[in-house]
Amino acid sequence: MPPSDQTQSPPKKKEKGFAWGAAVWTAIGAGLAFRALYHPHRAVVERGFAARCTGDQGCTSPMLIQPEGGTTNVFALTSGTVVIAKSGLTLISDREPVMIGYGPSVGQLLVASGAAVGIGTPLAVMRAVELTVTEIVRASNGAVTFRSIEPASWLASRGLTIAAKGNVKGALWCTQGRKIVLPQKVAACGTRLPTPGAALLLPVSVTME
Repeated sequence: MPPSDQTQSPPKKKEKGFAWGAAVWTAIGAGLAFRALYHPHRAVVERGFAARCTGDQGCTSPMLIQPEGGTTNVFALTSGTVVIAKSGLTLISDREPVMIGYGPSVGQLLVASGAAVGIGTPLAVMRAVELTVTEIVRASNGAVTFRSIEPASWLASRGLTIAAKGNVKGALWCTQGRKIVLPQKVAACGTRLPTPGAALLLPVSVTME
C-alpha cells in the first residue's frame, strides 16, 4: 500500500487542574501573616496603671487609670460610635448594649464626634482616665434605663487589659486579671458584673472578700 499522506500530530499535553489545596494553604498563610503583623490595641491606654478601683472612694468614684509619664494614648475598647462632651469621651458599642466612658476631660482628640471606630482605634491623648462601663437597658415599653457595670471584670471578660505595654498586676483588687476579689463595700454600691452572653469571651472568677 502506498504510504499515507496524513501525518500524526504530536500528543497533547495534559492540562493541569487548578491547585485548590495550594490556594487554600496560601490564603491561610496570608491570613496568619496579617494577624501576626496587625495587633489592635486591646487596652484602655498605651502605658499606664490603675491608681484607683471603682468604689474605693465612695460608690460614685470610677476606676482611675494614670499614665506612665505625662500623657498616654487612649484606645477604643469596642467598635462603635464616638460621642464627645465636656465631661469626656463616650463610646457607644455596636457589639453589645453598653457605653464606655473616658473621663474626666480630654486633652487632645484624635477622632471626631460621631465617628465610627473599631476596637483598638486611638481616640485621644489624655492625662488620666476615669473609666466607666454603663449598660443600656431597654424595657418592652420602650423605656431606657442605665446600670453601672464593674469595669475591671468587664475588661477581663472581653480579653482587654488596662495598658497595652507594661501591663502588670498591682496591689489593687481591680488589677488581678480574670480572678477578681470584690470588696464588700463595692458590692454594696449595687455595681453589676458583666452579663454572660455572646460577648463574654473569657471566663471571669469574681468572689467577695
